[in-house]
Amino acid sequence: MPTSATESNKTPLGWLKEPMGFPSPDTFLKVIERLVFIREMDLGSILLHTIHRNRLTQLARLGTRY
Repeated sequence: MPTSATESNKTPLGWLKEPMGFPSPDTFLKVIERLVFIREMDLGSILLHTIHRNRLTQLARLGTRY
């Protein structure tokens, strides 16, 4: 997460939810920064069978909405 997001007291997920703005080279770099952040979270290592089915359904609904 970049310094500017921590300085504004945003959580990492709050930072990821922020709208990107108008298409521009700077906006593209911000998208790449967010993508790198998500990839560094190593979400592929989470064992999904250990998470309750209803919780997974809830998270899927949230992901679809965002």
